[in-house]
Amino acid sequence: MLRGTKKDVVAQIQKLSGEMKSLATFIGKNPELAFQELKAQAKLTHFLKKHGFKIKRGVGGIQTSFLATMSRGQGPKIGFLAEYDALPGIGHACGHNLIGVASCAAAIALAKGMMNFSGTISVVGCPAEEGGGGKVILAKKGIFHKFDCAMMAHPDCKTEVIKKMLALIEIDIEFFGRASHAAAEPEKGVSALNAAVNSYQEILKMSKMLSLDSRVHGIFTDGGSKPNIIPPHAALKYYVRALDMDYARATIGKIKKIALKEAKKIGAKVKFALNPLAYEPFHPNAALANIFKRQLKFLNVKNEQGSETERIGSSDVGNVGQVVPTIHPSIKICDHAFCHTLDFAKAALAPGGFKGMIQAASALALTGYDIFSNPAQLKKMKMEFRQRKNNRMFKKPFSGGRMFKKTQMLGARGGATEAYLSGTSKESR
Repeated sequence: MLRGTKKDVVAQIQKLSGEMKSLATFIGKNPELAFQELKAQAKLTHFLKKHGFKIKRGVGGIQTSFLATMSRGQGPKIGFLAEYDALPGIGHACGHNLIGVASCAAAIALAKGMMNFSGTISVVGCPAEEGGGGKVILAKKGIFHKFDCAMMAHPDCKTEVIKKMLALIEIDIEFFGRASHAAAEPEKGVSALNAAVNSYQEILKMSKMLSLDSRVHGIFTDGGSKPNIIPPHAALKYYVRALDMDYARATIGKIKKIALKEAKKIGAKVKFALNPLAYEPFHPNAALANIFKRQLKFLNVKNEQGSETERIGSSDVGNVGQVVPTIHPSIKICDHAFCHTLDFAKAALAPGGFKGMIQAASALALTGYDIFSNPAQLKKMKMEFRQRKNNRMFKKPFSGGRMFKKTQMLGARGGATEAYLSGTSKESR
């Protein structure tokens, strides 16, 4: 028989609230970029270890990751996902200082509030959501495969339980021409910039004919060095998104075709590089989301659910959702500020941010409580997961092209940052 009630679990969160605020403040005021989150990792693992969790650091070959577990016999295996990386220049403008603490506190409160649960509670420290696809790497390494379900909550200006996210593939295109003096001997040159400009224009035209959920955004990363030199090199970078990974792949194919055509027209050459750390589309598990919804109601937190596909970006949580039933609800911390702005960074360190963090931790812990109390609910989650996995929108995870020394990926709310990767393997850091 289970000891402990929902009120006991919430009471544990309240006991932890002072420590939670202190941790969130420290991480918020000490922002660390992707793969550099050593201070946050140390603080969160100390928090978990102090409350009885066993800690493994550097799982999946990522120095700043961790896996915290508390296991008591056979039963559901629940994973809480902790994020704690920041954005360059604007700090924790996506509220990851709140996410990591909320997930850790949820795990602790669940373990203490239920006392004699049967199963395993885990927290996965997931670095580099904003800059390098930490969860992509961890998923490839099998870190999530043993879980029955996974969950986290993200700060926002609205509380919404179900939001889909777009697949994201990054491609770099390089054009190679021939340099010459732009005034004296322009006829001897081949302008790589012209090939890039023509490609950009044709890709823009093509993008207007794509499905409504598709996004194609590109920039020039090189266009030459001086106006009096015919540019021998030019480069474009594109992010391609869609709710269907196959559709995103097909769009990448169209982009390649256009670039090849435009380069050939003027006698230039072209080279492509795909980032292998692609973000899969995210489709929240509805059965698990419904359990979370019930906890919001229990806590008297208003669910402001809007369209599942409005105001969405991309996140590496999609790669977790390819492995186990997963949810990624949003919890309101402010009224008007949007993620990836300085105003949101301020909100993540304000009383409203701490209130939302405590609500998130409570709802996550109570979701775990309901699963432990009635493990039969896992059957419905897994059935939905299998059905979706067999759906055409749930294809084999993307396998990209050559390795990047420097990659750019997009965070959950659409902000690009850079992460510098070492070595020759994307899976060993």
